[in-house]
Formats: sequence, C-alpha cells, structure tokens
Amino acid sequence: MKQLFALLIPVALLTGGSTPASAQLRIKGFLSCVDIDPVTSVMTAYFGYESFQQSVLTIALGIDNRFLPPPAGRDQPTIFLPGFHDKAFRVTGGTDLFWIFNGAGVEAKPSSPRCASTTIQPAGLAVLALPPATVLTPYSQQLAAIGGPTGIVWSSVGALPVGFTLSQAGVFSGTPPAAGTVHITVKATDGHTADQRTYSLLIGNGVTINDAGSTRAPGFAPQFRTVTHASSTISATALCHADEFVVTGGGVCTVPNSNTVQGRIAASEATSNGWQVTCSGGTATAVAVCSLK
Repeated sequence: MKQLFALLIPVALLTGGSTPASAQLRIKGFLSCVDIDPVTSVMTAYFGYESFQQSVLTIALGIDNRFLPPPAGRDQPTIFLPGFHDKAFRVTGGTDLFWIFNGAGVEAKPSSPRCASTTIQPAGLAVLALPPATVLTPYSQQLAAIGGPTGIVWSSVGALPVGFTLSQAGVFSGTPPAAGTVHITVKATDGHTADQRTYSLLIGNGVTINDAGSTRAPGFAPQFRTVTHASSTISATALCHADEFVVTGGGVCTVPNSNTVQGRIAASEATSNGWQVTCSGGTATAVAVCSLK
C-alpha cells in the first residue's frame, strides 16, 4: 500500500487536481516589491511565484496558501502555472504581511525592497525640451517614462497648446498653427506612483521663399507653379493651394558647418496638400510642384 500511495501523488499533480497540504511541491513564492502610498502610508505588496512542476497546479486557500494576519484569503491565486511569474498578485493594507505558501513564509513589510516608481525620462530636469516643430507641419513625439508594477498612463495637467493632443500611451501630436514657444505639463502614472513634468516646444516659423501665383498665367498649359518653403528646424513642408494637386517635390538639408552627413535627407514624400522633407540634422527646405486640379 505504501508503494501504491507514492504512485498516486504525481498522478494527481499531472491532472491538475487539488494538492494535499502535506505534499511538498517544487514551487515557491516570493515577494517582488512593496509600494508605500506617500499620502496615506498604506502598503501594497506584490508577490510572485516560481513553479518547477510540469503541469498546472491547484493549491486551494487553506493551511498551505494563506495570509497572516487574517483574513487568510487576500485574493492570492489558487491555480499556479509552470514557470516564473513576477508580481502575480498584490495585497493592499497592513504593515507586516506573511504569505504562508507551500510550507514556507514570505514576509512583506515597509522596509522590504520598494517597487520602481514612475519617472519621466530623462530624470533630473525641471523643464524638458521636445524636438522642435514647424508651423503647419504635422508633429508627433513619443514621451518616455519608466514605471512601477503596472502600465503607465499619460495625461495632461491643464490645457494643451492649440492643435495638439496627448494620448494615454504618451504620444504628443498635432499641427501647430503659429510660431513661438509653448509649454505643456504632463503626468505619467502607473496607478500607484506618478511623476509630473513640464515640456517646452519651440515652433519654428517656416518662410515661404517662392509662392508666386503670377507664375501661372491663365490659358497657358501646363499650368504648374513651384512652392519653396524653408524651415529653421529639421522638417519643412511646402503647401499647395486648395484647388491644386501635388505633381512632384523634393528638398535639401543644410547645417551651419556644411556637414552633409548630419544634414542628409531622412525622408522626402508627398503629403495630402504638398511635399514634406525631414532631415537628420540642420535646417530643411521643401519644394513642391503644384498644378490645378
């Protein structure tokens, strides 16, 4: 009978059945980190586990899966997958917690290792400068942050500049209607910790060098005209009129020291109403050839 009982235990494990409390499994729990609310001082502990078993295990709430002090059930899992699972669940409240799991105790207390806090990158600067934009040119910039145990959500603090939006994923985009310097204040939060920062954005005043409608005399064919638009930033867009379409286009990139490597064209493409050139550095000049529709 002893040999038969020894054979029955692994069969129960492989079928995912409930595990007797007396069985020592090749699975261990651990504390991932703790987070302390700076306002209420309430502690949130994040726990994980690592299972070396070959199958899914069920460890019911009870003597081998409980918390001290009570309540013993604090939303910890009862189904455990093979492999390593960091921050598998969290428990909020209390100052000293013990997860009694598979014959061992896992302790969480305020002095335990802290979870990473949400920090907007780069850290240490009161005001961050975004890459410059150009008047009437579409602009998009992904904001960056590192965070704690859950996903980061972005939001604006106060009104955004006219023409711009900020997505919850941290994409700041839009088309600036006028030149100048604008400021935005944003907040990144992971649900527990948050960081707030102010960005400045320089919007360059691009100059249309050649936009002479008189170059197209009525009755002449083909009726083309050329628009040249220079920008003080790395992007420029030459715009056609509303009654025109884009025939072709191009552009050049220049830098103060005439370094052609830094000033080479990164992108040159037609837009819905003109031609856009983006440089890897320096200033950009876009050219669009327009024709009547």
